[in-house]
Amino acid sequence: MVDSVLDYAFVMLDPEGRIATWNRGAERIVLYRADEVIGKHFSIFYPPESIENGLPQRELAMARANGRNEDEGWRLRRGGARYWANVVITALRDEQGQLVGFCKVSRDLSERRRAEQGLATAYDQVNSVLECTSDGVIMIDRNWSLVYGNRKAAESLPDFYIGKNYWDCFPGVKGTPLEDTLRKSMAERSAAAYETYYAPYQQWFRGNVFPTPEGLSVFFANVTTEKALQVERAREQFLKEKRIEALSHMAGGLAHEINNPLAIIHATAVDLMNLADGRASLPSEEVRTGCERIVKTSNRAIRILRALKGFGRDAEKDPMETTSIYEVLDQCVELQGVRFERHKVELRLKLKPDLPYIECRETQICQIITNLINNGFDAVIDEAGRERWVTVSAEHSGKWISVDVTDSGPGIKDEIKAHLMEPFFTTKEAGKGMGIGLSLSRAIAQEHGGTLTVFEEGPHTCFRLILPVSAESEPQEKENSGGRA
Repeated sequence: MVDSVLDYAFVMLDPEGRIATWNRGAERIVLYRADEVIGKHFSIFYPPESIENGLPQRELAMARANGRNEDEGWRLRRGGARYWANVVITALRDEQGQLVGFCKVSRDLSERRRAEQGLATAYDQVNSVLECTSDGVIMIDRNWSLVYGNRKAAESLPDFYIGKNYWDCFPGVKGTPLEDTLRKSMAERSAAAYETYYAPYQQWFRGNVFPTPEGLSVFFANVTTEKALQVERAREQFLKEKRIEALSHMAGGLAHEINNPLAIIHATAVDLMNLADGRASLPSEEVRTGCERIVKTSNRAIRILRALKGFGRDAEKDPMETTSIYEVLDQCVELQGVRFERHKVELRLKLKPDLPYIECRETQICQIITNLINNGFDAVIDEAGRERWVTVSAEHSGKWISVDVTDSGPGIKDEIKAHLMEPFFTTKEAGKGMGIGLSLSRAIAQEHGGTLTVFEEGPHTCFRLILPVSAESEPQEKENSGGRA
């Protein structure tokens, strides 16, 4: 039976370590015939450095003392070729406990060692690639524990810790589309791509998720800079589109808005001419009244043309100027009034008296207010059978002026409200909005030292723009501080 086993070398040694028996497995592995090795010391199978270190004698001594000794290491075939062997030497004793020899069983593990070395080399190569790549890589097991992260992942994710639960390290992912992507990929063993804004870091990440036998591998890149460039390009495009949109909304009533004051100016001028015709002197009261009408209506036409001019250009490089909040809001409401009247939507302007001046780029603040008014219009236009209105109001508190734009629409769900200010987030149908308006409006407000927030005003949605009062501001008097525009 022993002689028929070819994968193992079964060799009997005498108490001094000389070879007493030799099977075919030993001949196949070591390449010696039985007559070439029987009677020789088994150290002939060891490399010179092992013999110099006394390894053969040490192994026999260990087997003699402990009954058994196991070792893995280099051994020699006939001709000096090396191979990696697993060797077990067992001490053999008679009934009186006297040592009678040793049983040496060895196995050639060269193929297994080469495979292990190949795997180790491959692992080192893969690990080297992962450590040098510009992408972050993390691995998650099926229990959602973090089991690996490369150098880039550690740099990009300050809260990453191997051994901790993924959801504990990154609680900001919960409730976002990325959570759905990860859980679906884990459950269905499917690959997926994602792009997400991680609010705790205020950064954008884009990546891919791949299922592995152990769990998931997540490759990601920080694309915040790329997104900032996209936002900047989208901002420019958005402002252009909003200017065009505002002008298109006003186009239908533009002739009416301009013609009305021009007709009043013309009629008043004709009256004055008729009044002066053939007279040596004119009644001062009538002349004064006529001139006041001309000035008032001329100013109205000038405001309309000024607003049109502002919407038609880029105002980002304008200097900050002390500006009347009344004039800003009057412009916005006046430019939108015709559109609201045409669709039978009420646009209300309610302003507190004696509001102070603000320091701003007037055109940019007009763009924010116009965007909010347009959003309010979109929220109520389809609300058939109920009141439809948008109210613009303003009041002063301490060093701040707050402008509220409230609509009578159905309100905004909490899960949507949490993402409203994120770039590219939109609930509108494709082609009806890029999801950039509110985030850019908030950015403009922040550039002015203020902010833009959303909250519920009773059952209705209210956007609040808060701006700092001008340092040199004095309260302004405002006639007709409330009412409908």
